[in-house]
Amino acid sequence: MPWITCKDLQKEYRSGTQSQMALNHVDFSLEQGEYVAIVGKSGSGKSTLMNMLGLIDTPTGGSIIWNGEQVLRYPERKKTQLRNQMIGYVFQAFYLEPSYTVYQNIEIPLLIAGYGTAERRSRILSALEEVGLSGKVRQRADSLSGGEKQRISIARCILKDAPIVILDEATASVDTDNESYIQEAINELVKGKTLLVIAHRLNTIRQADQILVISDGRISEQGTHDELMAKAGIYQDFVNIRKKASGWSLA
Repeated sequence: MPWITCKDLQKEYRSGTQSQMALNHVDFSLEQGEYVAIVGKSGSGKSTLMNMLGLIDTPTGGSIIWNGEQVLRYPERKKTQLRNQMIGYVFQAFYLEPSYTVYQNIEIPLLIAGYGTAERRSRILSALEEVGLSGKVRQRADSLSGGEKQRISIARCILKDAPIVILDEATASVDTDNESYIQEAINELVKGKTLLVIAHRLNTIRQADQILVISDGRISEQGTHDELMAKAGIYQDFVNIRKKASGWSLA
């Protein structure tokens, strides 16, 4: 039995009398320790799918099954507990409290999530060292660059040490100086984890165990890089043009 299975997953958004299907009958499964890349043009439904898998949002139809259990039937408190224990997130955009130091921006969310305090300080400092921010512990969050803020997000995820890591590809929109720090930190973060990545770059996508190509809220293609390249489809077009196309980046 697969570790996580999505069956007939649907998400409908309504505005007045208008409605739009962001996810439309999505089915797939993944195994523990698998690396899954999700690709598609802007607005195709990638982030919506990630929010469903991460239990951040609730689908309007279908089911998500973890180890044989329908987690969408859990009460909200249990879903929150499952999310806190099992999932780490690194998104391209996230909120930092500008009046807090770098250290506090990592420490306070961990305290709110109920993490113990015995080794908190040494572990946070160690995580900051891993992402190249140990010298900025006293600096205010509003003086950090976008890349440095991304490294704080990774440090939080390292400390959480959850078995599932969800990434909105963290190096896609940062400067070159920060990219090497971030990539090294991510390589350390994902060891032994189940990895779900909204992927924008070919060198990230081609390493995946499974690639999901999302188009208009559906999985239009699914397979490994080599399998999808053997088809005359969206993914092959994406790779062959070797430049920005339909909101995807190959850099």
